[in-house]
Amino acid sequence: MKIQKLGVESGEKCIHMFLRESILPDVIPLDIMLPEMSGWELYNRLKEREEWRTIPIIFITARTDQKAKEIRSFLGEDFIEKPFEKTV
Repeated sequence: MKIQKLGVESGEKCIHMFLRESILPDVIPLDIMLPEMSGWELYNRLKEREEWRTIPIIFITARTDQKAKEIRSFLGEDFIEKPFEKTV
């Protein structure tokens, strides 16, 4: 399996990269805390476009309280708790 990692520093840069490069990733790990726009705002922008609507999103958050679990349940997306460690 070949994995290619792409990263951007903000939600706006993510949108521009998808539009400019015509990239359709298999999954989007998305931090809730982003500069310029929140991860929630980026999530909503991504779901507005037909071709991006089906891309799975995994939220990355430091919040694992009941509110975060309710959000996961409501959105139907999953989340990863930070900090996390890379395990090989």
